[in-house]
Amino acid sequence: MTRYRPIHVFLSAALLPASLVAGASMPPAFAAATQPSAPAGKCNLKTPSGLGYNILGVGTGATPVDADTVAVRYRGLLAADGKLFDESERADFGVGDVIPGFAEGLKLVKVGGRIRLCIPAALGYGSRATGSIPAGSDLVFEVDLLDIRKPPGSLDVADRICKSKTASGLGYTVVQAGAGGRPTDGDVALIDYKGYLAATGQPFDSANAAALPVNGVIRGFAEGLKLMERGGSYKLCIPSALGYGKVAAGSIPPDSELIFLIDLIDFKSFAEIQAMQAQPR
Repeated sequence: MTRYRPIHVFLSAALLPASLVAGASMPPAFAAATQPSAPAGKCNLKTPSGLGYNILGVGTGATPVDADTVAVRYRGLLAADGKLFDESERADFGVGDVIPGFAEGLKLVKVGGRIRLCIPAALGYGSRATGSIPAGSDLVFEVDLLDIRKPPGSLDVADRICKSKTASGLGYTVVQAGAGGRPTDGDVALIDYKGYLAATGQPFDSANAAALPVNGVIRGFAEGLKLMERGGSYKLCIPSALGYGKVAAGSIPPDSELIFLIDLIDFKSFAEIQAMQAQPR
């Protein structure tokens, strides 16, 4: 019997040379795999991409995103005859590192939940044979989502929520109140900040002791600065309309809501800064 690698290789095989898949070892549990007697389970629901799925158990935890690492229990079957080609009691891998149908399906289930995925060949391995999976095969996976691990430095879901909102739609939370006046459009603010994508909690920017003109930043950031007092710390939840809108900016996708954690160290007017610069050294 030919022997193969476990799921983390099968699911990411599209990313690997064929030589790393063929001839690899199969987990001991597969050595006694039984011959199937019927096609694999069916799926009653379908996404726009063509992925079929059934929620077999509703979880209570978070739902993963592409940047997350997940722990799953699973069985992989050929849809045509129900033949088992892979299974594991626990496998850990990045959501973005597996075949498209499996990745899409993971994002439909919560931690503690179970899902059946009916993956058409176009969302699996396509026209390429992979190990014991024939070319053009539709696949069925039954998956238990055991855990999610966020990338280092990311914000948890609970930390991406702001308690208050302005008339413009800017969300904010006063983490620590300051004292000593608020900056205006004519000021330059000296701040420490960290920026995160609200959808995933991933960091995209940070700086310490950054001098930024209040009227030279995105609208939501400027509005938030003008709410703060010197020495204060705020969390800002900036909707895309007050951020970069439909324009991608570096690692920020279009239509992204943003989270900023800001410490307002100090601020001065342009006139004060010019006077300081004019003083002899």
